[in-house]
Amino acid sequence: MSGKEPLTIGVAGPIDLGRLSALLETYDPATKGLGSPLITDLVLSLLGRGHRVRVFTLSMNRGDLGDYVGDGLSLHVRYFRERGRWLDGFRAERRLLASAMGRYECDVIHAHWTYEFALAALASDTPSLVTVHDWGPEVLRHHRHPYRLVRLLMQAQVLRKALFLTANSPYIAEKIGKWYRRDSPIVPNGIVVPDQLPRAHGGELRTIGSVNNGFGKRKNVTVLLEAFAQLRRNCPGAMLRLVGSDYQPGGPAHEWAQERALDVGVEFVGPIPSSEIPAFMQSIDVLVHPSLEESFGMTLLEAIIQGTPVIGGEQSGAVPWVLGYGEAGTLVDVTDPDAICQAILDLPGDPTELDDLRNRALDHTREHFSLDRVVDQYEQLYRDILSQGKQ
Repeated sequence: MSGKEPLTIGVAGPIDLGRLSALLETYDPATKGLGSPLITDLVLSLLGRGHRVRVFTLSMNRGDLGDYVGDGLSLHVRYFRERGRWLDGFRAERRLLASAMGRYECDVIHAHWTYEFALAALASDTPSLVTVHDWGPEVLRHHRHPYRLVRLLMQAQVLRKALFLTANSPYIAEKIGKWYRRDSPIVPNGIVVPDQLPRAHGGELRTIGSVNNGFGKRKNVTVLLEAFAQLRRNCPGAMLRLVGSDYQPGGPAHEWAQERALDVGVEFVGPIPSSEIPAFMQSIDVLVHPSLEESFGMTLLEAIIQGTPVIGGEQSGAVPWVLGYGEAGTLVDVTDPDAICQAILDLPGDPTELDDLRNRALDHTREHFSLDRVVDQYEQLYRDILSQGKQ
């Protein structure tokens, strides 16, 4: 197989059905499905390079289900049970996906996350690459629930069985090496990086933002709320905007903050569509990412490409690596409200200095995380896998 020959690539993972529907004949999905912009961007990039792509995904809405064909693209959507799916280890979902993979043949299947999509790919008798996007033991440590234990066991099965793995950060690669004594190439998450910043910045830092899903210990937003209360003493007009599940008005985060009088100046936005993330990033002056652990941290890149300075945890998994160990953002002890508050106050007030910071962050992101560079790496891995023969 020559290096220029188009491949038929299966992509298994959560996908934004709405963004693919325009490329398919007679498909009008009821929802966006599981809606991952990351995997959707990869699919569109592979199509743009002339490959044939078959997408295997799941949806909780039966109106989304079926097999659909377009120019170079086919989409195969199976049912994702709303309740009880973890009780049998997602067996029904895995069987539906594996059956579709067997019916619609591919040269190689690229499965994302080490759960139902990866197990289905490994059962399909097709050469498969699995990208590890998170670390089950760490997730379970912060979310002690039988659901997370089942997910951990699924991940362990995948990591023992899969012949070809990639890790999305050195943090994840180190975990795989330590626990499973195997090497895994590092291919980061990719993002479309603009040639230049899309907006100017006035230099005044008045609106702080944060994007998190879940109000648990791992996300550490309680410390951010404490830090923001301190910041208001120095900057009485400052605002904090909180986006994500559990951050809606009247939600868990709002109730927690109200009980402690930490809600002054805080806007509890709640979940927003991924299409609205760029506008949100442009509406804030700095993004604070207080998470204690991240396997990557796409939110950081989403802020940087909109010209928004970022602050993240110096010990928060992959966050220091994503931020170039301080080249592309400020790293602090996110367990310390004083440190977060001071990091915000220490951001440059001079517009020229702030623009220098923003451009350095953009350059770092372009060099290390541009979608084109990521897809180059995946294309080479697909061909390397095929050169080794079928599993």
